[in-house]
Amino acid sequence: MGGVASACGSTDRSDSSGTGAAFPGLPALYLERAAQIGRDPKKRLGYSERDPLRRTQILCLRERFVRRGKHSVYIDGCGCVSSTTRRYGYVPKGQYVDGLISWNRRVRMSLIAAGMDGRLAEPLLFDGTCDTGVFDAWLKTQLYPRLNAHHIVIMDNAAFHTSLETAQLIETTGATLLFLSPYSPDFNPIEHDIAVLKKHREHQETASLDEIIKAYRYLWT
Repeated sequence: MGGVASACGSTDRSDSSGTGAAFPGLPALYLERAAQIGRDPKKRLGYSERDPLRRTQILCLRERFVRRGKHSVYIDGCGCVSSTTRRYGYVPKGQYVDGLISWNRRVRMSLIAAGMDGRLAEPLLFDGTCDTGVFDAWLKTQLYPRLNAHHIVIMDNAAFHTSLETAQLIETTGATLLFLSPYSPDFNPIEHDIAVLKKHREHQETASLDEIIKAYRYLWT
């Protein structure tokens, strides 16, 4: 991305309104150990299907809007089953960690949220999966009142994000809508924060996702 930033007339690789960490997805223990031996993780995986030219164009557009005084509002969501378990455990060498999971089909829960001013905002937690109706209802009742002409709304091109009504709702607030290039979740900094919530959910098996969200209020506005 260094070359991309230079092409846009800036060497700043981050958006001041973002909330993502430098190395999203890496275990804290790994990062701590890497720091102790004076090394930083160098490899970050991306999707081979992504279009470098389109990614450059999107970054340039975003930086142009930011230079004009617009504030980035990132939208993202996630889904998880109602019960989960940690995927890893620690025991002496040669032993195993046993765990139990349910064979029955589990209820799926979904979360939608926005990233504003460096924090997560307007969470909506519901049973089932997201569709255009649910997304537009959340937009109308929760995010819409907080948007104005000083905002640029940035999200991926998931099918339920791309309806005409969705675009009209955002545009009537005066905000600008910008879709990320395909296969570019790394351009959405709240992906990391939502991943953190899901990770806490795995490590606290008896807590619901709603309880996890309430417990980590420091992430929210």
